[in-house]
Parts: sequence; C-alpha cells; structure tokens
Amino acid sequence: MSKLNTVLARAIIAVIGLGLSVPAAAQFEVAPDHFPDSAAAQAKPQIRKQDRSLNNRIAELQSELDGYQWQINQRASALEAGRRLADGPGGEGEFAAIFIDEYLLRYRELEQLKQNLAP
Repeated sequence: MSKLNTVLARAIIAVIGLGLSVPAAAQFEVAPDHFPDSAAAQAKPQIRKQDRSLNNRIAELQSELDGYQWQINQRASALEAGRRLADGPGGEGEFAAIFIDEYLLRYRELEQLKQNLAP
C-alpha cells in the first residue's frame, strides 16, 4: 500500500510539473517576426511629437512664471523706494505720515500680488 501511495504521489507531481511547464513552452514559440518591424519606427515619431509638445508647454509655463517674477520684482522695487523715502528725510516732520502711508500701501500691494500669483 505504501508503495502504491509513493507511485501515485510521484505521478501526481509529474503531471503537475508537466502542467506548469506547458504554458512556459508556449511562450517560447512567439518569435519576433510575428510583429511588424515598423511598430518601433512608428512609435519614435509619436514620442518625438509628444516631447515637442511637452517642451512647448514647459516653455509657455516658464514664460508665464518669468512674467510673474517680473511683476513681483517691480512691486518690490516700488516698495524699496517707498521704504527709503519713509526712512530718509521725507519720513521726518509733519509730512512723515504721507511717506509712511505710501510705504504701507506698496507693501500691501506687493503682498496682495504674491497672494494672487500663488495659485
């Protein structure tokens, strides 16, 4: 009985092994000549077209960011000029409030611009 179980177990293992190796053998039958050679050649122009499209979009966005940076720099320059006036001789005496208010206005404008451009 033990001998029969051993033979039966070996037969089952052999059938399972054969069953697992058949799909792998089918994979080896697929040859590269089943596919058209032009598939790779067709893919390259499509990829180049996508690359150009992405590069153009990146350039547009970079230009837009540069414009935003220019606006911020302009407002920062105006803010700095207002600060110099408020700190200098213009910020003393009875007209000091005018220069300080001008500085605060420029500061608020700059902060508002940064907030608007942040999204």
